[in-house]
Amino acid sequence: MRTPLTWLVFLSALLAQGYAWRSDSEECALPLKHFKYISPTGYGEKCISYANVSEAFHEACRGVLGIEPGTNDLTDIQLDNFGDVIQETTRILCEWFGLTKDQVRSLLPIINTENTDIGAYCPKELKSYPGNDCGDGIEFRSIDGRCNNFVHPHWGAAKLPFKRLLPPDYGDGIKSIRTSITGFPLPNPRSVSARVHKDIARPHRTDITFLFAAFGQLVDHDLTLTAETKDPITRQEIKCCSGANNPYCIPINVPIDDQFFVGSHRQRCIDMIRSLAGVNTDCPLGPRVQTNALTSPIDGNFIYGSNEKLANKLRSFEGGKLTMVPVLAGNRLKPILPPKKDQPDDGCIRPHPDLYCFLAGDNRVNEQLALGVLHTIFTREHNRIANELCAINPHWDDERLYQESRKIVGAMIQHITYNEFLPKLLGKFTMKKYGLELSTQGFSNSYDPDADITVPAAFGAAAFRFGHSLLPDAMERWSAGHKFLGSRRFSEMFQQPYDLHKPGWLDQYLLGMVNQASQAMDDAVTSQVTNHLFQEPANDYGKDLASINIQRAREHGIPSYSAWRQYCKLPAIKTWSSMLTDISNATVKAYYDLYTTPEDVDLWSAGVSERSIDDSIVGPTFGCIIAKTFSDLKKGDRFWYENPGLPNSFTLEQLTEIKKVKLSRVLCDNSDNIVTIQPFAMELPSQQKYVLFF
Repeated sequence: MRTPLTWLVFLSALLAQGYAWRSDSEECALPLKHFKYISPTGYGEKCISYANVSEAFHEACRGVLGIEPGTNDLTDIQLDNFGDVIQETTRILCEWFGLTKDQVRSLLPIINTENTDIGAYCPKELKSYPGNDCGDGIEFRSIDGRCNNFVHPHWGAAKLPFKRLLPPDYGDGIKSIRTSITGFPLPNPRSVSARVHKDIARPHRTDITFLFAAFGQLVDHDLTLTAETKDPITRQEIKCCSGANNPYCIPINVPIDDQFFVGSHRQRCIDMIRSLAGVNTDCPLGPRVQTNALTSPIDGNFIYGSNEKLANKLRSFEGGKLTMVPVLAGNRLKPILPPKKDQPDDGCIRPHPDLYCFLAGDNRVNEQLALGVLHTIFTREHNRIANELCAINPHWDDERLYQESRKIVGAMIQHITYNEFLPKLLGKFTMKKYGLELSTQGFSNSYDPDADITVPAAFGAAAFRFGHSLLPDAMERWSAGHKFLGSRRFSEMFQQPYDLHKPGWLDQYLLGMVNQASQAMDDAVTSQVTNHLFQEPANDYGKDLASINIQRAREHGIPSYSAWRQYCKLPAIKTWSSMLTDISNATVKAYYDLYTTPEDVDLWSAGVSERSIDDSIVGPTFGCIIAKTFSDLKKGDRFWYENPGLPNSFTLEQLTEIKKVKLSRVLCDNSDNIVTIQPFAMELPSQQKYVLFF
């Protein structure tokens, strides 16, 4: 059953009275050709009228509670309920008019729902508004990302849907999980994982450190967070495998011949919940969309949050700084992140009630220890900069110090991402092709107000999950002298970041991250995440990340690998042999055994299986999607750190200093006692010399 919504009462009363706002309009909303209208009203013989839409909307509302007109600031659950009503309205119109999948995707969204009853209930925060409502001379980003673009103020804002680079591919054209082009179900996600993405002996990479994979995950957590349903009382995930009849459940059934889950642990099911539905700007009809809870641009929201309530909770409101706490009273180590005491069990495994996970701008800080390390480092960096600015500008108040420090840290993260991370990930050719190269000195002037900064669905649900292939089995600790000390398996640390409370261990893990090699980029994935993801201490099994990746993309309506090859203008995949250009024989053979046709193969699975191109880490398809995304994030961000001549622009002298920043410098400035490190921290030190930092 759906969670009761206390705010949704008004519409039900109106419907009971037969009241409608605009449903008497029989004006044509969408002309159609060659259709058969089977609604009992008799309207719309030549088109879908606004009255038809209102009637369908009222029909869709009968299974759920309604909303008051003009309701603003909706919660994730409230948005999901309204999104479900929009989808049901779409389904009803599709049934009445016999619409095809293409018509649902391309024609229904054209209808201006403001002229229907939907318009009265479309939340105010989702309605278009002119850019001049944003004000003039904005110097700092809004915390929720609104008004980055004056022409399109919603672009890149938090709580808005991911954009589509390709039309969605749902089984029913509206919201059901993607199916084969034959109409039959796709292969079981766990079968694909066990056959294609099994953990095998493989060489380490010889060029990048584990820090590369960890920093990539940090960037992902700056860009994407898809909201999922939680239990309304415990805030824990709903247990779909326990037989709960919940419409949000999409559990992965484990095949009977699975050697690990069934053979060793008698588990036939992996829990999984659907992402919450979203609603596009102005509440149009059409297929299901998913909400990005975060701001789209690279702005350090994993430090600061993407809403005012969380942002204020993280601040100390003294000297522009963020709240941090001592590791242990009386020692000289730098402080760590504060404890998460509100809903402490959300995303956290707690051995006893007095132990807490960490509070940060992104709740996934506790997923695995490397994230906790990097969150701590960048929060310390914010406070370090705030102290420096306060010393230079003693007349600045707390707000000015906070905003200026946040602006500088955001610029540093942008610079590190495009100067150190993306060149290794994409290679020189792709960086140049998509305009991702930074200017060697001075400003860039690449801002394009027509570039939509909103993160694409395929990026978050598939392409930027490439790093799961790079993960090692364990996280290593190294000494200040760069000697191996020990390691812990990831399954022992998922949602258990407590080692960071031990004095000196943050440095040891950080030094491990810059000395430990990443795994190779290929179809193999460590069993630590395919068999033991989020494993609880009492169990010897967890979840399967590869299966979840495959299922997540399907439930988001992400088209197949073949469709994305065509989008990227790469050779089409129509036969099994045509896959051999970029994927190994053994993997193609596995796909042949699993899938009915090569045009069904899932994007994430094939994307991580592609051979790297030139000097890149990823293959051509993921390279295309990732490069397109970061191109828009650079060109479409009015607050991009290289942009000149705007109220938010840095001076030339300030920009010059930011361009000197390296990740290694940030790590050394904010570690406790690290003395030497390689200049490029995401590259293995075998090709570099350790540098002494003062």
